[in-house]
Amino acid sequence: MAFCKHCGAKLAEGAEFCNQCGQPVTSGVTPEPSTSIQPQAAQQTAASVAAAPTPRKPMSKKTKIGIISACIAIVVIFAAYKVGAVLTSKDRLIDKLQTALNKNDSQAIAKLLSSDDEKLKIDKNSVQGLMNYYKKHPDEVHNLIQSLKSKENSGYKGDEFISLKKDGKILFYDKYVLNIEPVYLDIQTNYKNTEIYVDGKDIGKTKKEDEEKTYGPFVPGIHSLEAKLKTSFVDLHKKDSYTLGDEGTKENIDLELDGEDVTIDLPTEEGSISKAELYIDGKDTGLNLVDNNTFGPVLTDGSMKYSIEVELPFGKIRTDEQPIDDYELTANLVTNELKQTFMDTSVSVAKEWMEAYTTGDMSKLTSATDNYKALIKDRYDFDKSENTAFKGSYLSSIFDQDFYDMYQDEGVWKADVLVKETYKSDFYDPDYESPELEDNENTWDYTLVYDVNQKKWLVDDMSSYYDLDSDNTQTVTNENPTVYTSNWVK
Repeated sequence: MAFCKHCGAKLAEGAEFCNQCGQPVTSGVTPEPSTSIQPQAAQQTAASVAAAPTPRKPMSKKTKIGIISACIAIVVIFAAYKVGAVLTSKDRLIDKLQTALNKNDSQAIAKLLSSDDEKLKIDKNSVQGLMNYYKKHPDEVHNLIQSLKSKENSGYKGDEFISLKKDGKILFYDKYVLNIEPVYLDIQTNYKNTEIYVDGKDIGKTKKEDEEKTYGPFVPGIHSLEAKLKTSFVDLHKKDSYTLGDEGTKENIDLELDGEDVTIDLPTEEGSISKAELYIDGKDTGLNLVDNNTFGPVLTDGSMKYSIEVELPFGKIRTDEQPIDDYELTANLVTNELKQTFMDTSVSVAKEWMEAYTTGDMSKLTSATDNYKALIKDRYDFDKSENTAFKGSYLSSIFDQDFYDMYQDEGVWKADVLVKETYKSDFYDPDYESPELEDNENTWDYTLVYDVNQKKWLVDDMSSYYDLDSDNTQTVTNENPTVYTSNWVK
């Protein structure tokens, strides 16, 4: 039985350290007392003890703390590596993009996107066109996400607006960004001082006619482009939606306005009038067509109307509104009031010519010039000499309301009127036949003149016309037709 030399505790058989004090047993073992120990045996025991291995020292508290700290550090570093890998994962970035697109979250999209073009402003307003595109084409969201995830190489764009791009490293991780290529616009316009708008925002004004200028950059997508020109004549305007980015990083946009410079010719002789004021859509333009009869730009599709105010021998007139439907126009100065005067004059002659023709008394023609009276007198004399008698009555006049024209000829104001006259009448030889009244009609192109002495319009001439070719007509009926017969018939 052995005992510890240091504390006296009993030692277990073969123990190298004391269970009580922890001291090695080799240097402090007290053998069990014995009266019969042989010197040789003692020497062998001592030699055996001397040959035993030296036991390890127990770890100190400081050592244990160091080891534990190192293990914790390894765990933390490993966890940080894993977290960093997740945070810099391109799949995570793409998933965030998909979520933002599905939620139509323009602010989140703006935070996710970047561009190599430092001039491109990316915020929730500038990306709205991109959002509009994907909202209108929801299938493209799926195509975009698939294309971003399926390509290993960075910078792949394909047919999409957004590409995945490597942008350096964060520590030892690859850094990915969602890159968007900007779009620049080459905009063509045709008028100076045209204001250009993109999505309602004023981006510039043209400085010359037929200008082509580059604007940008813009985020691709569906955008509203608009051109406005405000003049003293008209507010010209063109607006449309465009998908920008389909054609690459630069697109040509035609924002030419549908306006024309228009020339209005007056049916007057030079020097006969001093002023002809132009009105467009009821507004006084301040232009005198006598001084300059070309103006613009205006629309020539008929949507705009013009009228003219002018002093004429028969009074100051303001024409009815007429469409601007060409870039060269001849003003029609015939007002509705003048139309009525022309119709009244023509109807008066239609009633009076029968009495004058059947009697030979040209004084019956109170609405005709001497020239017209001479025409009727010549016909009266000729038919009488040919023994051609007439019997009949005037029934109605049908006027073409689109035909009236008024103009100046050698200082005389004239007007053309197209009218179809109807009768119950017959021309016959009184020696051999009796009159048989039938429905007859003649279409005449009357020429009226303004007599400055009588201050009235008179029929001056007439020519046969094939027929009326208009649906815009007005009929005047003779309510009490008088039957006239050639007075020389016995």
